[in-house]
Amino acid sequence: MTYKLLSLFKQFKNKQRTWDPIVITRYYIPLTYYSWYATKYDEESETFYWYISSEQWERGEFKKKELEQLRFAWLCIERDKDWEPIPFSKIIKQ
Repeated sequence: MTYKLLSLFKQFKNKQRTWDPIVITRYYIPLTYYSWYATKYDEESETFYWYISSEQWERGEFKKKELEQLRFAWLCIERDKDWEPIPFSKIIKQ
């Protein structure tokens, strides 16, 4: 977790809308269709709140430590470093 990313989560914390939350960052597994779109982060419990795109959309939460240990064959999960915060509704339209 970078300082910049943590700052973005704090900046949008009170601006989140339940009907169309802002996606702060995206994590993904290269060469697969799995992506995690993080809308919130609880610093105390180190928990992300997500929308997960795999074969269908799911919603859930994930501990930072679990995310760091996640593997798909030999591939590790990566953070999209060029990601800019956008409303979730724009992701589903893509």
